[in-house]
Amino acid sequence: MNANDVRVYKSYKIKNIYKANRAVESLSDISKPVRYMEDIKAQFVCKKMIIFNEPNIFSESLSGMTPNDIDLNEAAKNVKKPSVDFVRYFILLVSLGVFVFSGYKMAGMLYEYVLAAKEYSSLQYMFVSGDDAFEGTQSLRKTKTNAPLKDHMALQRQKRDRTVGAEAIGEIGDIEQQRMSMVKFADKNPDMYGWIRVSHTTINYPVVQTTDNEHYLNYSFEGKYNKSGAIFADWQNSRDVSLNYNTVIYGHNMLDRSMFQPLIDFGTRIDYFRDGIIELITAEATYYYEIFSVREEDPASGYIETNFYERDEENRIVLDEEGNPKFDAEIYLDFLKTMKERSIFQKNNIVFDEESRIITLSTCVNDIRRDWRFVVQGILFDVR
Repeated sequence: MNANDVRVYKSYKIKNIYKANRAVESLSDISKPVRYMEDIKAQFVCKKMIIFNEPNIFSESLSGMTPNDIDLNEAAKNVKKPSVDFVRYFILLVSLGVFVFSGYKMAGMLYEYVLAAKEYSSLQYMFVSGDDAFEGTQSLRKTKTNAPLKDHMALQRQKRDRTVGAEAIGEIGDIEQQRMSMVKFADKNPDMYGWIRVSHTTINYPVVQTTDNEHYLNYSFEGKYNKSGAIFADWQNSRDVSLNYNTVIYGHNMLDRSMFQPLIDFGTRIDYFRDGIIELITAEATYYYEIFSVREEDPASGYIETNFYERDEENRIVLDEEGNPKFDAEIYLDFLKTMKERSIFQKNNIVFDEESRIITLSTCVNDIRRDWRFVVQGILFDVR
């Protein structure tokens, strides 16, 4: 808008303001409002002509501009635009790969869970388990005589050579049938150690043992590779359970509540703890343990110790007259006292002596912050 256009616009504006005021002052003159409307129309035409119809110099200059007319600074000239955004595509590709791999691993894990459940369900069906509703309290029966447990264990050892014929199975009790099952399972796997059940849980599995504590972490009872693994005894334990002061047994803490995962419940259920029973069935005898300690534990704390031998000043094991390691009752009793004191819950009726025998069940706590174990321990109170 040039100077002349501005003057024209202002004159129209002043003139029409004046006419509008005169129209209000004398409404009796009918011609004044008519002239006022004509002036407003003229003002609109003038404004439209001045403001909207004026040629746009800037727009016309852009229409004729070429890339060569743009003067770039040095920084802009040195920038190179990539033909493809490789970083974005790389991140997308990696994310897709992680998603596919995670899905594959999850599917594989679920498949292994199904296979393990099928295998152990079949073994449980084969096992003559006697009282299927094992809840522990029904098995909490002290020995009928006042003889020490060690005498009952000795009696069981004397019965080892006795063989029961298959034709007599209808005339024998549940315990004898269970022992016969142990023989059948030993034919399937020579590493067969026994069978374990725990009250208030679904733990009802065969127990194996080999020369290390690694193999059965990833292999099932039937020798198939599976992350569920198997329930297995510490390689240092004797196959004769009566000779073990501390029978240590391991099992995984699985997400589907299989294997030793139900042990975790003993850490929160005091009612389970009060009457909890562990039953370990072997080819020689059936051992009953009353639970006396449950807790989370550092695996390096020594709770899996199986040998309690006397040692000399140079920390060498002392041998007896027959050349066997000499048992140190004081060390063993201190160990049992420590295990009991560490428990989340306490029992006042538990009394230890040098003839006491215990069992230790160990599983992972699955805590990313620490590599600890959940431990359940029981003291032997009956042998059949």
